[in-house]
Amino acid sequence: MTTKMIYRRRLLAETKLINRRLKGNRIGYWEVYYNNGNLNYKGKYNNDGQQIGYWEYYYSNGNLYSKGNYDNCGKIIGCWEEYI
Repeated sequence: MTTKMIYRRRLLAETKLINRRLKGNRIGYWEVYYNNGNLNYKGKYNNDGQQIGYWEYYYSNGNLYSKGNYDNCGKIIGCWEEYI
């Protein structure tokens, strides 16, 4: 069974949520939600569409699954925490 995602980007100091892409790549801060409205993941993409900085991932029930950091090239750095 495939879960359809709703993709949204939050603009700072605004409540409006939009998608932001550059040459087909996701850029900037994104939040992705499950169909049930719960957050799936949130984090930032660079202009090449690579994940950078701090990210959080959630289970479909809304509980935190994992969190950690990516460097500016999209590589995982440091220790990641996972919650089972």
